[in-house]
Amino acid sequence: MPDAVQRRLADVRRLADRVRTSSYEITSVCNLRCEGCLFFSGDHAYKHTEQTDPKSWEHFFASEAKRGVTVALLAGAEPALAIDRVRAAWAHIPAGVVYTNGTRRIPDDIGYRLHISLWGADETSELTRGADVNAKALRNYAHDPRALFVYTINALNIDEIMPMVRACQDHGVQMTFNYFSPTETYLAELKAEAAARTDFFRFSDAGRNLILSPDDFARARSVIEQAMDHYPETVVYSLAYDDWITRDGVYDLDENGVARNCSNRIDEMHRAFLVDQSQSQLKCSNPTIDCSECRTYVSSMASYIRNERRQILRRQGRSNWTEVFACWQDIFIGQQWDRLDAHVQGQLAEPL
Repeated sequence: MPDAVQRRLADVRRLADRVRTSSYEITSVCNLRCEGCLFFSGDHAYKHTEQTDPKSWEHFFASEAKRGVTVALLAGAEPALAIDRVRAAWAHIPAGVVYTNGTRRIPDDIGYRLHISLWGADETSELTRGADVNAKALRNYAHDPRALFVYTINALNIDEIMPMVRACQDHGVQMTFNYFSPTETYLAELKAEAAARTDFFRFSDAGRNLILSPDDFARARSVIEQAMDHYPETVVYSLAYDDWITRDGVYDLDENGVARNCSNRIDEMHRAFLVDQSQSQLKCSNPTIDCSECRTYVSSMASYIRNERRQILRRQGRSNWTEVFACWQDIFIGQQWDRLDAHVQGQLAEPL
């Protein structure tokens, strides 16, 4: 094995030893109404009373740090509307990601990676999200090293990928890709002859919706390759991962249609917590998604790394696996590596 590959694998293993993730829904409030929203699908979001006491969140994240969590994945509805909880996580857990729509700027003293959602160019963004927020999000996070814009590809926005990559380049921020994953509720509503319209199911029908066909995946792949060729400093993505996530049968399903080999489900450390700080007893941290259609980048990239780890023993698969892990590191850790490493090595005082 070449020395460079050996060094890269050593770095990968060193980082992997330090990563212990868990997911946290920290608020049930949002200022957008996205078609097919994961959080507000069905009645999941309405079953739990949101914990609002700041001291409770401080104690909660302190206990999570003691449990060994080193990477906090903060979601919700919209975490930027609950900054005190984001700051409480930052005070105790050394690395993390905040999944945000970008309409509220997260203060600079919080150093977590920020994944800012994009759903297309302006008109499509307004159609699918209930408001065109692209310009505001790009303005809020221009040239912010924490920011990574996440373009969720759906059947309606493939032709708008390149303009949004250029917009990210113009604003000095990077971009990666995600694929729309329909919830069980969304799929049921599409099949219903007279589905009720809601804030989160406004326009979709059997003839016009967000679900990607095999032809859509192929067309998206062609555009992604162009984007990576033309804007290599802006696009953060792995084509090896794309090969895996766009194939048929990404996950092995049990008799109930639940994925057996999803990293969100089989990682003993990883737990999902709800807005009342209780641990979710549902199948994963995205329980509303139909597992047979799940291609969310958060759980799927982790699943690739875990399930394909055996490939590092095979010369043919070693470079692909290492490439995907390096991409995961850029996407989820970014500039937090030194803080994470120092925390694990015990070089930081408690609390952080």
